[in-house]
Order: sequence, then C-alpha cells, then structure tokens
Amino acid sequence: MNNFKEPLKLGGILGAIALVISVMLAFVNSVTADRIAQVNAEIVQEGLRAAMPAADHFIPMDGTDLENSYGIAVGDVYLAMDAGDNVIGYCATALPDGYGGAVETVVGVDLNGIITGVKVTNNMSETPGLGAKAVQKENFTYHFEGKQSPFAVVKDGGEIDAITSATITSRAVTSGVNAAVEVMNKNSIYGSYAQDGEIIDGKYVIPAQKPDEPEESEEGTEQAGGEKEAEENEQA
Repeated sequence: MNNFKEPLKLGGILGAIALVISVMLAFVNSVTADRIAQVNAEIVQEGLRAAMPAADHFIPMDGTDLENSYGIAVGDVYLAMDAGDNVIGYCATALPDGYGGAVETVVGVDLNGIITGVKVTNNMSETPGLGAKAVQKENFTYHFEGKQSPFAVVKDGGEIDAITSATITSRAVTSGVNAAVEVMNKNSIYGSYAQDGEIIDGKYVIPAQKPDEPEESEEGTEQAGGEKEAEENEQA
C-alpha cells in the first residue's frame, strides 16, 4: 500500500511546487508588463524621432494595408506631424529577418517620398553581435537618407555598402526599408483628397484640400444680371 502512496505524495508535492511557481510568475508578469510596454513604446518613439527629426509628434494610422511585394512584416504606420498639426511625412516600422532573427527598422519619408531617416531600434530578436549592433551605427543607415526607394546592397547590384561581416543583416535592413516605403506609399492619404472630402484613418481626420472655385468678377456679375433682365423683358 505504501508503494502506491509514495508516487501520489511525490506527485502532490511537485504539483504544489508547480502551482506556487505559476502564481509567482503570474505576479511578476503583472508587475513588469506595464513597465515593459512603456519601455518598448519609448524605444519606438526614439526610433520615430530619429527617422523623422522634423516632426513634433506622431499619430498611428488605423486600417492600413501592410502587404508588400518584399514579403516582410511591416508594423505600424504613423502620420508625422509638425507643431501645427500639419502632416509633413510618414513613418513605418518593418521587421526584416536578419542573421539571427527580426531586426526592427523604423523608416521615415517626407511628402515627396524622400527618406528622412532610418533607425534600427533595440526592439529586436536577432542575437546581439551577429550584425544587429553593426547596423545600428550611423555609417550604415546614413546611406538611405535623402534618397528614394528601392535600394539594394552592392552585392545585389545596388548602391548600399553592406557592413563587413554583417552582409545578411545589412541586406535585411535594406529590404525592410524598401518594404516600409512601399507600404507608406500605398497608404498615402494624399491620393484621395479630390474625391473623399475628408480622410479618416480611425484616429485622425484631415480636411480635404478642395480646389478653390474661381471668383466671379464684379463686371461679370453685372453683365450676367443685365442679360437676365433683358431676357425677362423679351419674354414679357
């Protein structure tokens, strides 16, 4: 009989230990979750400011089409706003796969599609030291600024110099920039102004820029009035 009790007793002890550990992990997660979210949000904001230095603040766009021909995951798309709440460009985050995982890349473009900045953030799953840290240096992302997508590294027939010993990650970031720009171009609000009257993306409403109606001159108004009066007299 004791032979049956021992496994049950051992199982009960292990179950109790597992329960205590689960409760502890749940408690730690509840305490740290908000802080982790805050840190991640700060990292993204830092990336946005680096990608679009002229912007005062950024507003996420909802309902965006994130599909792109590069097959790269693109996250949020933002309206880049100046202090007067005018749209001065866009930013987007891309998650291209580097040597050891995804490398979060924030890209900014102005209203003419010119790259204003590229920032590889610390929100990455790639193993540090395998290219991730290398591409964070300004001497790599600087190559994109002031130019238009698409880009390619030199080994692929392009103009972007890949970092020595980090070719895979350099190529990944380059493709991520291309994917982000493609998505931003696709979701540009300016292509719909003439038809929609206003653009609503879920969080921000931008008045449409309707063409100004030609002002009728005073002389033209008097002439039209005279013609109308003459027509009425003729009918009488």
